[in-house]
Amino acid sequence: MTGTLYLSPNFRWNGRAKAVLRFFGTTARAPFITTLALFYAMFRIFVLLLLVTTNAYSFEFKGVRVGAKSSVAEVQERLGVACGVGHADMQVCNGHVTVAEEPATVNLVLSPTGIVQRISLRLSSDPFEQVAAALAEKYGRPSRILRSAVQNAFGARYQQVEHVWLRSGGLQLEYSKFAGTVDQSEIHFSTKADRDLLSGAKRKRSGDL
Repeated sequence: MTGTLYLSPNFRWNGRAKAVLRFFGTTARAPFITTLALFYAMFRIFVLLLLVTTNAYSFEFKGVRVGAKSSVAEVQERLGVACGVGHADMQVCNGHVTVAEEPATVNLVLSPTGIVQRISLRLSSDPFEQVAAALAEKYGRPSRILRSAVQNAFGARYQQVEHVWLRSGGLQLEYSKFAGTVDQSEIHFSTKADRDLLSGAKRKRSGDL
């Protein structure tokens, strides 16, 4: 703080006046600025931790958060997909996107209340390692990695690899190297409600035999 301080000739230098002058003077200026800088640094750290924590306990794909409320308009704007009413009044959205610079098809399901229940992506299995590394960079190390053997129609055997990420609230991300065929991989974001719905549909089919 700069400028000229004018005092009355009758002004008495009591202890309080001297303290005020010292605060605005050169002696107190440096600690005051240091305190402001420290506060600003702590604020930035707090915001960073908040962002990291939010990302650590949820899944987000191109701005669409799994398990959170969204809308058809937002999904269409962010992913460029087409949506329509599906089973049980759910909104089902399909289209083409990219994942880690790889072309993919996407299937997204919104509940009747607007909750993103599922984001399923199909892409080539060739760049599996590169895409897996990109997923790990964004979502952290997988909670578990599963390996098994799969076989194609000609009897050739391949090693299946599944990377699984788990989050609180029943959120899950699975990246399977082979999905349906050895040419395709699948990235599958889901809520517990979506998995329960799919398992219930499987049980109904098995009961109709």
